[in-house]
Amino acid sequence: MILTQDDIQQLESLTDQGSGYFWAMARYLDRLAAKGLREGRFTEKEVRADREVALWYSYAWNNLGGYPFYRKTAQWMPASEQNARGCGTWYYRYAVALLYCGEPERSLAYHEKGAREEPGYPWNWLQLGKLRAHFGDKPGALAAVERGLSLVPGDHEFLTLRRELEEGRTLLEMENHYIDPQFDQVLQDQSFEDAGDIRDALQKLWDIAGILPDPEGLARNKDLLQPVSWGLEDPEGFLRCAVRSGETEFVLRFPINEAAFSRLDPGWFSGLRSWMDRKGFALQTTCRTYRLAEYLVTLTGWAKGLFLDPETGARYISCASGQPVAPPPSLG
Repeated sequence: MILTQDDIQQLESLTDQGSGYFWAMARYLDRLAAKGLREGRFTEKEVRADREVALWYSYAWNNLGGYPFYRKTAQWMPASEQNARGCGTWYYRYAVALLYCGEPERSLAYHEKGAREEPGYPWNWLQLGKLRAHFGDKPGALAAVERGLSLVPGDHEFLTLRRELEEGRTLLEMENHYIDPQFDQVLQDQSFEDAGDIRDALQKLWDIAGILPDPEGLARNKDLLQPVSWGLEDPEGFLRCAVRSGETEFVLRFPINEAAFSRLDPGWFSGLRSWMDRKGFALQTTCRTYRLAEYLVTLTGWAKGLFLDPETGARYISCASGQPVAPPPSLG
């Protein structure tokens, strides 16, 4: 047992009716794991195989949202699958992360298994309604909805899904909802009251954009970016390619997957390309000149560059603002 009763109480104190301090939760787990490893109370293999640790990590990361955190869940969960029997929550959290990492077929398979392992857990049935419909099984989708409603009668999410299945909505449209009926209505009406509401809705759009690629958008945006090479491996799973600006060739990284990349606004790419060409990718100090080796481009107006001295390999990290802010992705 990795988590003590005191640990569980501490983690539970960081939640409140579906919301919570998810950063604090993830940090608590990080510190707990690091301390236990130092003290020799358990091995890394044991902590990764522990089901309760996996459930708390996935709860924190999935609620933080964004492709990097869903990928953390997707990478962490397989080690504990051997201990997931009978736990619908485990399958649900893993399958949701797979969906937002752009793997809907695997997500469907794990929701199906979760529903078999714990039929009384409703939320795998909810996702099965969406994914079965996406893959052409509308009768199976409606059956999943009815099964869910038998478990949570009158639930807003299931009632909304049943209506949208009858309307023939897409998977991306069916995913664009909140759990709470009041908050969901605000989202659908776009009647946001503050910047936090807008930020959360925008994050949800970016999450959904990572589910399915738009082949035409992918080809278009690659043409606008003009990569020298594409699909380079990245330790964090970010989209990674090599580009050239002027006489400088460097690696460009985006904290999204290829599906979300395909849904980026083409005007933003044109602006990004122009911004890079104007930037000039060298840093001069009193001792040496650094050349750009890698650039992490966010979607919010700043970028972080790794510069290297070509003679000594000395590193220099620099953050820059002024990069164009990406507009919301297209889900059409």
